[in-house]
Amino acid sequence: MPCRLPRSLLFLLSVLTTGILPAWAWATEIIRSDWMSATIQPQQIHFDPTHRPVITPWRAGDPIIDLPRRATRTAPYVAPREVPASGDALADQQSRESVNSPSAFNVPLFDQPGMGYAGTDPPDTSGDIGTTHFIQSVNSNQGAIYRIYDRSGNAVAGPFNLEGLGTGLCANGRGDGVVLFDELASRWLLTEFVVAGNALCVYVSAQADPTVPQTWTLYQIITPDFPDYPKYGVWPATYIVGINDGVNTRSVLALDRARMLAGQSIVAQRFSVPVLAGFSFQLLVPADLDGSMLPPSGAKPLFARQVDDEAHRPNQNDPNRDFIELYELDVDFTTPANSVLAGPVSVSTSEFDADLGGLTGLDGIIQPGGTQLDSVREPIMNRLVYRVYPGIEVLAGNFATDRSGTDIAGVRWFELRRTGGATSPWVLFQEGTLAAADNTSRWIGTSAMDRAGNWAIGYNATGVSPNVFPGLRFAGRRDGQARQTMAFLDLDVEPGVAAHSGPRWADYAQMGVDPVDGCTFWLTGEYQASTNWGTRIATMRHDGCGTATFLLNSTELTRFACV
Repeated sequence: MPCRLPRSLLFLLSVLTTGILPAWAWATEIIRSDWMSATIQPQQIHFDPTHRPVITPWRAGDPIIDLPRRATRTAPYVAPREVPASGDALADQQSRESVNSPSAFNVPLFDQPGMGYAGTDPPDTSGDIGTTHFIQSVNSNQGAIYRIYDRSGNAVAGPFNLEGLGTGLCANGRGDGVVLFDELASRWLLTEFVVAGNALCVYVSAQADPTVPQTWTLYQIITPDFPDYPKYGVWPATYIVGINDGVNTRSVLALDRARMLAGQSIVAQRFSVPVLAGFSFQLLVPADLDGSMLPPSGAKPLFARQVDDEAHRPNQNDPNRDFIELYELDVDFTTPANSVLAGPVSVSTSEFDADLGGLTGLDGIIQPGGTQLDSVREPIMNRLVYRVYPGIEVLAGNFATDRSGTDIAGVRWFELRRTGGATSPWVLFQEGTLAAADNTSRWIGTSAMDRAGNWAIGYNATGVSPNVFPGLRFAGRRDGQARQTMAFLDLDVEPGVAAHSGPRWADYAQMGVDPVDGCTFWLTGEYQASTNWGTRIATMRHDGCGTATFLLNSTELTRFACV
């Protein structure tokens, strides 16, 4: 439970011992760890992914496994105030923007099929790019499955699963896979959850090339409650995890990164935050470090959630603002009693509307054919990006909002900045809502920023009048363009060709930036291929980031370029 020590004492102790004004000096809660795992002994597993048994494609008549619905906990329903009849002001601003001027960003560098339907909904598509390969993960009727691609998009291993590599609960992984490349260590994390036994399975590679036979280290983290919808972040000293668990609280986990990279035993620490009223599914999403620039001295791992205060705090709401809430983790693996999660620190945003088909149902997105799709209205979407530029820290993310008051979704994106180091406050630098003057919903966003400060966002789109089947698109903006809008919008990765048959859709997608050039965005996500879902893998890049991607003696007769 939250530990409410006297503020004056905490403040005095911190300043006397460190000389630094802590971020929690203006936070409302100081939360101590409420649970620590038993010592988790690693399992050393030697395997060669190129010789791992290949999962055969799902065929009609094969078993269909339904993943558990996202944990539904008791929470009071509160009818929120809808957006004004005029709609989301940021969506209106985006709709007026002249978009898609000539640019190499308009066309993916490559766009190809990823893994297809594998006997379960939703796919929970995840993937990341490393220095040598791209790894994709989707759900299957055999747990999370993985496939390795070279940097040209050619499949070189898989699809395979990780069951049977270790002992214990992780011999029966179930899904919700997340793939992360730890750029600081040039190592891979492949993860999934276990339903029967409440566990997270985290596999850490020994090398950057995942196709090389090597020893992977498995950590089986058994949690007190089912660790639904796990999301991971990389920080220099810590792997951080947000999970949808508990009844009146939701949890974050801290894992000792240095010991995991060394293949040593760890003890996980958990911190629990009171839930927001209204939502039954909730998550504090961890910030994930991109790029090679390290956080400034004193900067701590961060978690965030969005707060529509009309929905969650109706008696205390501000009619002109909503908020991003930040929590800062100061973890001590040597003396866990010193560990503190502090927050929330609230950063004001423009109004947004969390009510997409209500606040709790697996619906809200209108598609052709009548069946509504899950809006995944509740979390900041995978991933919350943390980047360091000279003198600036950035947090970039997105989430779904009702941009019309009539259950037409838009992707609300935001960029927070902190200058002056860890003792300075986070402020909103810019925000916007992906939308156009149509009846199309845009949701399931995933975003990233390149080394030059340019944005890209991948997202799904569907709607009626006219009929738009669930497809995968992308948008972007170059640093220095007018704030609050994306200069490139509704660029197709792959259009949908049919309506989806049930409400479960996507849950998340993933976009990352190539660690080799710092410029190329790698996107993987779901689209409706035919009778079942499919996935795509696509790359795109802004002009002006890094070196040129074409030559004057190229066989291409024409090429757009911005100078």
